[in-house]
Amino acid sequence: MEVTGCRFEDAGQARIVIGNPVGGLHVRFRNCRLADAAPNPKPRFPIIFSSRSGDAEDIGQVCFEDFLLVDATARAPIGLENPAGVCLKQIQGRIIVQKGRETIRHDLGPEWLQRHFPCDPVRQLPYVSLERVGVAENKRPCGKMQELARHRLRGMARYLVFAQQGESVQVELAYEHVGRYGGKPLKVQVLGPEGRAIRNVIISLQESGFLEFQAPASGLYHLVAEPGLNTVRSVRSSHPVAIAGHQGVIHLLGTVGDYYFRLPAHKPAGISLAGQGPKERFSVELCDLAGQRLWQQYDCDSPRSVLLEPKNTDRVLRLRLLRPQQGAFEDVFLQLRGIVPVVSFWPEFLLEQRDAQGPAAR
Repeated sequence: MEVTGCRFEDAGQARIVIGNPVGGLHVRFRNCRLADAAPNPKPRFPIIFSSRSGDAEDIGQVCFEDFLLVDATARAPIGLENPAGVCLKQIQGRIIVQKGRETIRHDLGPEWLQRHFPCDPVRQLPYVSLERVGVAENKRPCGKMQELARHRLRGMARYLVFAQQGESVQVELAYEHVGRYGGKPLKVQVLGPEGRAIRNVIISLQESGFLEFQAPASGLYHLVAEPGLNTVRSVRSSHPVAIAGHQGVIHLLGTVGDYYFRLPAHKPAGISLAGQGPKERFSVELCDLAGQRLWQQYDCDSPRSVLLEPKNTDRVLRLRLLRPQQGAFEDVFLQLRGIVPVVSFWPEFLLEQRDAQGPAAR
């Protein structure tokens, strides 16, 4: 998309806000002008790149070709409002700032980006698809209904349930109201190991429902729902359950407790968490199964991340979500990179990415 010869002019409020994902449109501003005649403009930056809470994709893919910025205070031309903690990438071109008779040129590109907006190294790790997820370890019993730790999933929700061929699977789900949001009945769909839909159930708001099916094959079954602004949670299950991310992101609401994941040997991995904005906070601890604390962050009002360096052996880590000591505790966006975006309720049931030629589960 090309914007040519445009004029953005205002007194005290002139600005451009861009939220273009890197994988989206190629945007080019050609021979454009942004002018703010106010002696003290209100926006901190005239050009603002902005992410939204829960965004998984980096933003950018914009070229400024001979872009003129008329500004009495010679502000830095570009700012980043970034509640999602994503990276700003692929910003090219030149911005010319005119302050009276003074002219300042900003040549944009990789070096300029690295200097002003260095990218979180966790964001450099790949997002791992769920297409080849398999069972790394399973020592949980099945058949008897097991209570799950209380949690709430918002937006897009996905559970992974492991069953052997012929076993009868039962899962109790609750569809819960949030604030004043309305809600239509929730459809929960079961996808088999090959990705085909085999069953679904409809749950009314503020009610629970049972999802029952006989496993036609051994493997992982995906339970998929879209509660939107409300939440869904798995209350009880006859078989081991894990939570999987949508595009790598698990969207939780007011959730505390312990969740487990496996780090394969020789692979770097990263974890990032973010809230809904500066008014909401979260706290988190990361430990190994011996209780050694590897990372902790408390009362966070902005994104936090940790890069986990590869080791020579497989590891199992415990992620503990805590209630902050101050501020509102509501939305938390959890993202795992370099490994499958899956957390388990138990250390005895762990998932991993399997080789293309490997078995579906073991």
